[in-house]
Amino acid sequence: MGLSKSPGPSGLGPAHWRVMIQVPGMPETLAQAFNEILGSAQRREYRDLYAFRLILIPKDETAGKYRPIAIGETIMMAMHKILLGRIQAQALEGLEDGQIASKPNAHAVGIRMAYNAMQEDGTQAVSLDVQNAFKSLPREEIILGMDEAGIPVLIRNYIIALLQLRHTGHLEGIPCSVPQGDPLSMVLYCLGQNAYIRQIKALYPNIVAYADDIVIFHNDMETDATEIIKHATELAKHYGLTINADKCRSTQRDQEVTFLGAPVSRQRLSVATKAIAKATEALDLVMKAPITHHAKLTLTRINVIPMANYAPLVEMDSPLDDYDSFDKRVGEALAGMLDSSPARWVEFLAAPKSNGGLGVHLPGAYHEHLRNAFNTLDVGAGHREAVAPPHGPTHRQLLLCKPSPRILDDASR
Repeated sequence: MGLSKSPGPSGLGPAHWRVMIQVPGMPETLAQAFNEILGSAQRREYRDLYAFRLILIPKDETAGKYRPIAIGETIMMAMHKILLGRIQAQALEGLEDGQIASKPNAHAVGIRMAYNAMQEDGTQAVSLDVQNAFKSLPREEIILGMDEAGIPVLIRNYIIALLQLRHTGHLEGIPCSVPQGDPLSMVLYCLGQNAYIRQIKALYPNIVAYADDIVIFHNDMETDATEIIKHATELAKHYGLTINADKCRSTQRDQEVTFLGAPVSRQRLSVATKAIAKATEALDLVMKAPITHHAKLTLTRINVIPMANYAPLVEMDSPLDDYDSFDKRVGEALAGMLDSSPARWVEFLAAPKSNGGLGVHLPGAYHEHLRNAFNTLDVGAGHREAVAPPHGPTHRQLLLCKPSPRILDDASR
């Protein structure tokens, strides 16, 4: 698990477990514990590991709307990653072809598939909005999906116990509550929704879906978008899902259809404006926060910059100037914090770790390398080449980039 992941209720986070796993005998002890829990998840002494712990995450740009996250114990997240590895190949084999959520590089694959689908003359796109999808998918559909995929009985029974114990009976209208944030959550949702996707494909074969983000493509101009949405809505009811017709969009109606945050279009378009705007907003929030300089640098590196640097890896068109401007803004923010040179901060952030830098993939500094990786994407398999590091500055340049002792003293405050 990444060191930036929050610890569970015990307070033992990934950093603690990385140390503990080095203790002689600890891996064997954990393996024994995992095997016992796997076969006895319903036992009372294990229930606290799965108890529903509600965290409400505000939804972007939606006042009063929250995303419920059920926080789990850190060590159980590690166990669920192991279980995911055991069932993922089998689950993927059972999923419909259009469901790409569990594919490698799924974000890039989905955007490329949508772009390719629009290249055929006359093709129109219709997006479906599944209301409160992860909260409303009935547990029975997940169990049926696991049975169809042939998930091993021991793991199947463990997951059923997990869903029962992570469920809260105190929130009306939430019959299931797939545990978002859990390594198993995406594959469980996709298995539970698989029968619905299959039924839609029987009517409209050209479909792409990332979990509940669904787009239907058709080139029959006699078929109205309203008819497609009506069919999808009626089918959804059979699987405990609700389609919010008011939020469905269609290119046939001259509406903007998006998939995974990117516009669905025949043109090669960019998501730079939206990605940079969100990253800039987050950067301003971090810089104004009453936290140490070190914490600000850490949050900028692991939270802010990834909000923008993913875009050149997925978008069809990628404007270098926009990303250079973002790099400059990051440099100015850090320079203002420590009274130093913005350009040197950009160099220091982007320089490979082997050269003494931080190796951060700034979207401007790494743009060519990000786009080279984008161009190697195999849509069918989901694989692409890794992002190659740029040629870093010289050791002398890095010494100039690094803050002075006085600045380091300031950073420790």
